Amino acid sequence: MSEASHIVLSDMNLFISTYPSYTRKHRQYIVHVQWFWECLCLMGKADESIYTVNLASNQSTTSDSSLLLQSPSTHSESPLLDSSINTTVKRKRRQKHSYINEQQIDPIQNSKRFNSSMNENENLSDENIIVEKSQNIKKDNKYLIGMELRETERNYVTMLSNIIRIFKTEMEKDDRRNGPILTKVESTQIFGNIEEIYHLHLLIAEQLDRAITEDECIGSVFLTNSVELLRVYQPYTKFYDKTIEAVHTLEKNNSRFYAYLKV
Repeated sequence: MSEASHIVLSDMNLFISTYPSYTRKHRQYIVHVQWFWECLCLMGKADESIYTVNLASNQSTTSDSSLLLQSPSTHSESPLLDSSINTTVKRKRRQKHSYINEQQIDPIQNSKRFNSSMNENENLSDENIIVEKSQNIKKDNKYLIGMELRETERNYVTMLSNIIRIFKTEMEKDDRRNGPILTKVESTQIFGNIEEIYHLHLLIAEQLDRAITEDECIGSVFLTNSVELLRVYQPYTKFYDKTIEAVHTLEKNNSRFYAYLKV
């Protein structure tokens, strides 16, 4: 180990517990295992500075600390950040639902409480108030359902965008050392018409935004795009099994493709 140019770690805590007194030798790199996969992608030596592990600063880290390391292509946009935002939104949405449920119960309880002491005219007035409140509740429920649909659509658009940006575009790049990771045929086998699907759902997300803002019918957004949805998803469903098969085949036969997935 003292003569090695690189020490590649997949679990820093395991290394520290096995070799507690080990110190880095002169001109020796201690790097995360992603460096190894990046080298295979490049078919050459990758930049060590991105994957350097400082053993001294990792003495107290958890066994999951390596999960926080990201590849260079995803440094700027962390999926962990998106996850935390989504969790917060869902929590707020649950709070709103509980508030609506309370509002739904109150009018019913109030109507029972007042019915015993009111005359017929007062009862009619009270019923009008209950109807008005229930209409407001329905309106609030419609808004919450619309917001949930919009959030789901936005999340889906983000995922499709990430697949195109992080995987499809990167693996098709001609300026990579030793050329693109995937040929055009291989890329088509895996990604198919994903860009068509992405642009359609981006349009649907924008239409949902307008429908909610302007209090229009949300269902009409999906009805308007129903023909186009069927058209773009037919190739996806038709070739789905072949796509999965192509991915598994390339993992076995294309070392650069496999390495890129590991990165």
